[in-house]
Amino acid sequence: HPVLIDHYLVGKECEVDCISDGDTVVLPGIMEHIERAGIHSGDSMAVYPPQTFSQDIIDQITDATIKLSRTLNCIGLMNVQFIIHDGKAYVIEVNPRASRTVPFLSKVTNIKLAQVATLAILGLSLKEQGFETGLLPNQSGIHVKSPVFSFSKLNHVDSLLGPEMKSTGEVMGSDTTLAKALYKAFEAAGMHLPQFGRALITVKDADKAEATALAKRFREVGYQLVATSGTAKAFEKTGITVSTIEKLDSGQETILEDIANRKIQLVINTMSAD
Repeated sequence: HPVLIDHYLVGKECEVDCISDGDTVVLPGIMEHIERAGIHSGDSMAVYPPQTFSQDIIDQITDATIKLSRTLNCIGLMNVQFIIHDGKAYVIEVNPRASRTVPFLSKVTNIKLAQVATLAILGLSLKEQGFETGLLPNQSGIHVKSPVFSFSKLNHVDSLLGPEMKSTGEVMGSDTTLAKALYKAFEAAGMHLPQFGRALITVKDADKAEATALAKRFREVGYQLVATSGTAKAFEKTGITVSTIEKLDSGQETILEDIANRKIQLVINTMSAD
């Protein structure tokens, strides 16, 4: 079936799970995605509570979710995904069912969402269960839901993320700061972050300015920097000295050999599907 795309919005993505009994609509929490819109929600890292949303954005998400739930007459769990673009929340999709984020949100809010939703379906109102319409207050701590991939076990699988889900599991990291929670999530997902070594940076043109600031931070903490020719030139214009390595399409296998021989400990790579 053909799909017509009228306009593509570039922005941040988030999602929310809500519970309704047909009247009262409760939002246990909002999860902000780290990956930009366009990556399948199951492959995105999600952060609770949101770290960069204004109160106005949170209010827009809350109001839209309540209206959608009541209009669709959804009783039980419902998941709504939004994209935040130019200060406005746009609905991407609505799923009137329990989503994969329910266990994560249940854990971080200490609310048994499946149980509450089941009782609502059976006729016990949310007010009788102690809930009122609206977004519940944020719980303590910062929590990160991270996907787990099996690329190392599967041959000939493209690791470039997109609208089709490729992850095979999930883990969670919790702490008092986003950085610590992220670190725990990476470790739990099997992505061990080296404390020192050589960092290879190769990014598309649109990301070179942002990568320059990132390269400076890696250099400050002691990493040796390696970059492909285009990225290296962008760095050198800002005074960052790096070692240059040839791209894969140059016919040389230097990058793959260095990674295989553990001469490179960290890779920062952005690309497009083109």
